[in-house]
Amino acid sequence: APAAARAAPPAPPAATAAAVPLAASAAGPDLSSSGVTLELQPPPAAFGSFSPAEAHALRLYRRRLPECNVDLPPDVPCSPAHPGLSPQRKRRGADFLHLLVHGQGARTAVARLEGKESIVGALTLIPHAAASFCEVQLLAVASSHAGRGIGAALLGAAEAWLAEQLGVRTVVVLAGHDTVGFWRRRGYAEAA
Repeated sequence: APAAARAAPPAPPAATAAAVPLAASAAGPDLSSSGVTLELQPPPAAFGSFSPAEAHALRLYRRRLPECNVDLPPDVPCSPAHPGLSPQRKRRGADFLHLLVHGQGARTAVARLEGKESIVGALTLIPHAAASFCEVQLLAVASSHAGRGIGAALLGAAEAWLAEQLGVRTVVVLAGHDTVGFWRRRGYAEAA
């Protein structure tokens, strides 16, 4: 899959550890009249302990991104952020998407209809503030709400938060060939 990157303006670093509402960015669509709210979840507490929003996001990813949910050999570490599936994690029901949502430093932003517990969109990212860099791991929107700008709004709000709160200047994503157009429309460029 091609990688894409886009530079964002620098901002002074600051950190947050609580769930925060995300404001729609000027670059994203205006969802104010649609009843959709955006919120950044706090970092995962411990492996396997999901907040209700993270659990909903994981279910959405499993439905909308089944090709991303691969089984990993338990003895093959993936990276320091995604250490693979140990037999203990396999027994807990962990899988690759679970590892992405609970990767070291991972944060998940969600879109939900006002007054509803379930979510209609999710974006999981791993910021590396010291390097002014962020990896977008996953982005999905419920099929019932696809094409309404929710994915673009989540991305724009997350990019604004990253720049304003962490000073992130570069965001990268590994995109499937079927989503390259979405990323190009948002200013991302393919990289080798």
